[in-house]
Amino acid sequence: MGDLRPGRRTGGTAGDGTANLIAVRSVWDVLVAGAGPAGSRAAELFARRGARVALLDPKAPWEKPCGGGLTAAALEHTPDLQSLHGRWQLLREIFLAPPRGANVTVPLRRPFAVTSRELLARWGLERATAAGARFLSRAVRSAERVGGGWRVTDDRGEVHGARWLVGADGAASTLRPRLAPRLRPELEPTRVAYPTTGAPPGVAAVLLFPRCGGYLWDFPRPGHHSVGIGTSRGMFARDVLDRVIAAYGTEDDAREQPHRGAAIATTRWQSGRFADLGSRDYALLGDAA
Repeated sequence: MGDLRPGRRTGGTAGDGTANLIAVRSVWDVLVAGAGPAGSRAAELFARRGARVALLDPKAPWEKPCGGGLTAAALEHTPDLQSLHGRWQLLREIFLAPPRGANVTVPLRRPFAVTSRELLARWGLERATAAGARFLSRAVRSAERVGGGWRVTDDRGEVHGARWLVGADGAASTLRPRLAPRLRPELEPTRVAYPTTGAPPGVAAVLLFPRCGGYLWDFPRPGHHSVGIGTSRGMFARDVLDRVIAAYGTEDDAREQPHRGAAIATTRWQSGRFADLGSRDYALLGDAA
């Protein structure tokens, strides 16, 4: 299949077993698609261990409707996150409002933190590049197995060779259908705004809709809130979701804030199994998994 050692350009002629690697621009030990928290962390750890790593994402770092949450387990097992201390909101209670009955405030034995997803993504990307990963502001368009590695084409038409492939390119992953065609997580739409007022500091609010049609969340962040709606696909039209978000706000800025949307993957799989998340030459991480 030609020479796939890091840093070597690969070519060939038809019939010598390397034709499918003609025009490979660069070769990597690991190619990571998606520079969100999962992808950037993987790129950083691989690079720190001496691997030649490419990290591809066309829009990183970027904001995400429901992003920026740091669970107690994440804070415990990733001590490096403490460098963000002072730039997150520590949440100690969850206010739960069901469609009927009494509201409940639940104290958390282990607080979690919420920061801006864009800030978290920038932090991870900077650490990955400082460790030696090469960041390319591009999207992965296709990937195919070739011999002992992968042939990956980006959105500029350039081709990369890689020994291992990591798909961390979000809920609507381009790589997941290729890497794990049996794995199909359920996708749910969201709408979100970022007002400066909402639930009190230190409290996350969750409001449930009747008949489990969805829920509204309010997660305080430093300087603003992430207020959004998650619902089953086709349950509500976009304009209805936007009106509910605006009605929740206590100040005009909740109505004036531009609303954004995205699909998120739930833990409910339409098909697939845990073994589909990885194999000898690939892994799915984050929402792609």
